[in-house]
Amino acid sequence: ALIGAPYLPQARAWQAAGIPLERLLVVDTVGLDVLWSAEQTLRSGECGAVLVWGQAAGRALNHRALQRLQLAASTGNAACFLYRSLDAETNPSPAPLRLRLTPHDGGLRVHFVKSRGTAQDKAVGVQTFPSHWQVANPQRASVAAIRAITRRPVAASCLQNTP
Repeated sequence: ALIGAPYLPQARAWQAAGIPLERLLVVDTVGLDVLWSAEQTLRSGECGAVLVWGQAAGRALNHRALQRLQLAASTGNAACFLYRSLDAETNPSPAPLRLRLTPHDGGLRVHFVKSRGTAQDKAVGVQTFPSHWQVANPQRASVAAIRAITRRPVAASCLQNTP
């Protein structure tokens, strides 16, 4: 389930990741309804994972709301991924695992802010795209892409999903 996503999810990307679209629940809501929807979805036990964007909840996302989400996730035996701004890193949270994601070399660097067990001092690199998508010479590829674009018009639908 995707709750309070800031952009419309790209259906083909979810299919390519192996998620059948008939199994994907998208809830477009804001404010207190984000937290209510997330809590109900987590408690239902019907979803293996619930992704929640905290910015959509606004000021309603306080410590008590975090506790309720954690309890709902454990009740429904589901994983809850809550995306929050970097400013929230200094605030206390009942979550057993907190991560900070930063861009690095065409992928992501995962920093462990909080975890159970021994502290993780090192960050872990994660490639966000399959290896066959990686470009051997990114500077050369970007020059070729610019040349290709300037030679022919670009369809508006190609630019539609760019943030």
